[in-house]
Amino acid sequence: MKEQAPARLLWMVAGFAVWSSAFIVLYSLQGLGCAYGWPDPAYRLVLFAVLGLHLGAIALLFRRSRERLASGFLRPVVELALWAALVATLLTFAPALLLTACR
Repeated sequence: MKEQAPARLLWMVAGFAVWSSAFIVLYSLQGLGCAYGWPDPAYRLVLFAVLGLHLGAIALLFRRSRERLASGFLRPVVELALWAALVATLLTFAPALLLTACR
């Protein structure tokens, strides 16, 4: 099924929309975990699970983009934007999961 032009353009920002969702959710959970004194193993497990869900959402966007976008100019641009969002998600949130969060 071919998408209309405005819907196809939304594919270019979809990966970074997932990144921004991960930013909001992960840092909110991190603040709540520190404020309420969640035990460290459960706290880290929740953060890793949320990051995994967001990475899975980006992977799903990759698969859907290949199904829905015809080969042409927009498809490689969308794929590069999704790769950039994936790398940005890993580089932004991996250190936050591994370092001591509460002081």
